[in-house]
Order: sequence, then C-alpha cells, then structure tokens
Amino acid sequence: MSILTTSAARHDSAETSSRAQERHEPAAAGFAVQIDDLFFAWPRNREFALDIGQLTLEPGERVFVHGPSGCGKSTLLNLLAGVLSPKRGSIRVLGSDIARMSSVARDRFRADHIGMIFQQFNLIPYLSIIDNVLIACWFSQRRRARATQGVASVQAEAQRLLTRLDLAPTLWRRRPIELSIGQQQRVALARALIGRPEIVIADEPTAALDDRRQQAFLKLLDEECRVAGASLIYVSHYRNLALAFDREIDLEALNRAHMH
Repeated sequence: MSILTTSAARHDSAETSSRAQERHEPAAAGFAVQIDDLFFAWPRNREFALDIGQLTLEPGERVFVHGPSGCGKSTLLNLLAGVLSPKRGSIRVLGSDIARMSSVARDRFRADHIGMIFQQFNLIPYLSIIDNVLIACWFSQRRRARATQGVASVQAEAQRLLTRLDLAPTLWRRRPIELSIGQQQRVALARALIGRPEIVIADEPTAALDDRRQQAFLKLLDEECRVAGASLIYVSHYRNLALAFDREIDLEALNRAHMH
C-alpha cells in the first residue's frame, strides 16, 4: 500500500470516528449506565446535594431506586437522561459520557436511546392517543427504524403496543382527557417503549394508583422491557414494589452528601 493510500485510509478512519462521536453512538458492550464521582447541587439550594461515588447498571437489568421525598430521586433521573448536567464527575450511558455532550447532543441521545415515563405522564392534550405514542418516533430516526423491524410501519407498531396494553382501537383517536388515569398511564408506557429504547426510566408512575393497579402496571412494564431487552430504572418511595426488580438501591444511603 502506498503512503498516499495509507494516509487516505487513516483520514477516512478518522472521519468515521469523528462522525460516530458526533452522533454519540452507544458502545457495543459494557454497562448500560456507569456513574463515577458524580456531584450535583442546585445553585440556590445549599441544603441539597447529590454526591455519588459509583453506580452501575447492567444491560437488561431492572433496578428499583427508593428514598424519601426530597432525597434526589427525580434529580438522579434527570441527570441520567441528560436533562441536567453534573457539577463534577461522569455519567456514561450506553458508553457515551452524556455530561460532556452539548445540550443539543444530549437531547438527540435521549430521543434515540431513552424511554421516559413521568409521574404526571406528560401526554400532549391536543394529540390523539396513537399520536401521543408515535411522537417518540417523530424526533428519532433511530427509534423509528427500530420500531418498524418485523412490522409494516411505525403506526402498526404503535397499534401493537396499544393492543398489548389492553387499549382498544376505539380509544386510539381520542384525546388523553377522555381516558382514565390507568389508561393514560398505559399510553405513557407505550410511548416510552416504542422503538425499543435501550433504557427505560420511570419516575413514580404508579403514585396515583391503588395496589392492584400498581402490580398490574409493573407486570406490563416488566414484560415489555424484557421483550425489548431494555434496562429499567424505576424510582419510587413505595419500597413494597422492590420485590419485582433485580436490585434495590437506597438513594439516601448511596448519597455521600449530608442531607439537612
């Protein structure tokens, strides 16, 4: 091989590596989540800080995070999703250090790789139920491509998920306000799961449900995460739910900062 060809090959390799870094493609192997020496504090709240030495999550692992109100559960989830940035330390998600990404890159990474279920569901009130599910794929070409593997279209996958979650076709064109709390919750679950994101984050999604409905929701969430091969991070202060998970984390005990 000539020097010119070798130089060109190196140039092509560097360009490929650079493009991959810009896209923040996930690593092929390793931890789903790896936190090292993480520190976060709100600028105007000196009474709260989140200081975690190390925390890891295996691919496909289902972890239950608990702690009293105000201990930082939602803050931790927002750090993992790249909504917040730490003051110190690294947060590697699927091999990419999201703390070092630009805000635009973090938004793109979250759309591509993380499904989120919020306590208040955050459904778009003026969109139909099926469009609320599809919206996760409107912002991510990667999830749109993954959603269509094995089915005719991304809409067909949304319909499959809604059917699987016991939401009848007669409901699909309705608005969220026309559904019960339990039904809205299942729509939020379908939105989080469509396109098979590698990580699903759930922030107290069963807080408004009774025990029977909590258990039914957890069963659905567990089954669908297993089918998708997704890691699950589930946050709640209801410790009785922990038995449904692979591992339990006490965030208050994990936090090295003193809580006042």
